[in-house]
Amino acid sequence: MVDVWWGIAEADGPGQYNFNGYMELMEMAKKTGLKVQAVMSFHQCGGNVGDSVTIPLPGWVLEEMDKDQDLAYTDRSGRRNYEYVSLGCDAMPVLKGRTPIQCYADFMRAFRDHFATFMAFTYLRMGPDLFQPDNWRRFAAFVKRMTEPGAREACREQVEREAEGVAHATQPLVHEAAVALTN
Repeated sequence: MVDVWWGIAEADGPGQYNFNGYMELMEMAKKTGLKVQAVMSFHQCGGNVGDSVTIPLPGWVLEEMDKDQDLAYTDRSGRRNYEYVSLGCDAMPVLKGRTPIQCYADFMRAFRDHFATFMAFTYLRMGPDLFQPDNWRRFAAFVKRMTEPGAREACREQVEREAEGVAHATQPLVHEAAVALTN
């Protein structure tokens, strides 16, 4: 498992993604036969008691939070916490014209596109859309189908169409990912 830190990979500016260090890690893992579970981390690393590493939010995000301190969480004493962008502004275009949710989605799409050849299975819809009844049923059916005998021989385009908008399958490791999800 590796955290993919927003504060590292989009540090240079909005939409300027640099996954070079993560690519090196993925290539090392591939060469040794290891698998990597990547976790998108949109919060600050460190800054608490006992933490030896600190990775702040991207500088351009912190600049926006400095301009409008309501973008940071505030406790009853008025202290601001810059570890996260406040959920209260998720739908507001407060980060260089984008909402925090748009920033997170763009980041995840950029990661997915950059590492497409390494991916076995990816959720495209994080958040409430995946868990809406129709989407969830379609996704669950997709996962179940991938565990059935002969799934590897199934027409991949048809499987992808069934999961369209909810999941995107890449590479032949889809079957393995589906088995892992159902166990």
